[in-house]
Amino acid sequence: MTAPLASDAENLDRLLGRFLRRFAFIGPTNIETVAERFAAFIKAAEVPRDPFEILPLLGITIERAILPRGTRAVWKREDGRYVFRVSQHRIHASVRFGLWECMFEVMVSHPRFPSALAPGVKDRLAGRFASLLLMPKTTVLAAAKKFQTNPGALVPILAGKFGVGMTAMRLRLRELRVEGTQQAAR
Repeated sequence: MTAPLASDAENLDRLLGRFLRRFAFIGPTNIETVAERFAAFIKAAEVPRDPFEILPLLGITIERAILPRGTRAVWKREDGRYVFRVSQHRIHASVRFGLWECMFEVMVSHPRFPSALAPGVKDRLAGRFASLLLMPKTTVLAAAKKFQTNPGALVPILAGKFGVGMTAMRLRLRELRVEGTQQAAR
């Protein structure tokens, strides 16, 4: 994605409305499909899907801020823009998750969002959405296949390629049942 798709909150809301009307339901059973279609919708096909590059093209302002302990990112709509504030004390890979989680929360707050979600479910889906955007299944599996003969390097190399932390990559590889993940975890 290189050309801006939205310039402010109003434009992004219209864009999200067009995206969200495609779904009758969004929940744990289809969040992977939602994430894949969202990436295609915003033309973010290549990895890493760096929110620091992509979100400004959606009219979102990203600012560093001092946030409460344990908080990666927060969002707010102010002065006709969505502003995502990220912790200046968290590592870059962690903040990337937080930014994509915020993007999901913006979608959930949209009037066209098709499902009512309990707060705990919303939080889990936001994390899942971020994970799926940062580490798409087919791309992770294809990249992991290249390192079958060197499982010790699998996690650190893929974490770097996808712009995530080693723990996040290890969890995603286990979830996808990639062989060699257990050796790479030690």
